[in-house]
Amino acid sequence: MATKSISSATTELIAIIRLYNMAILLQLMVMAAVVVAFSTGLYVTLAHSVGLAVTVCVIGAISFYMVCYMILLPEN
Repeated sequence: MATKSISSATTELIAIIRLYNMAILLQLMVMAAVVVAFSTGLYVTLAHSVGLAVTVCVIGAISFYMVCYMILLPEN
């Protein structure tokens, strides 16, 4: 009897870990979509000043990559 409960607990833990990993992946994809939408909106808004628009887009992209790197960085 105890073996079945340990086995079901391990199965539930594996399912929770898989769901958590899927949530991380989906969150990163949504963040990428938001960065693209924000950058394109700023680029259109600041079209009269192309240098400023490109600078803002680059800063937004760099911050997104930094956040992704920190999230995906394996802990030792």
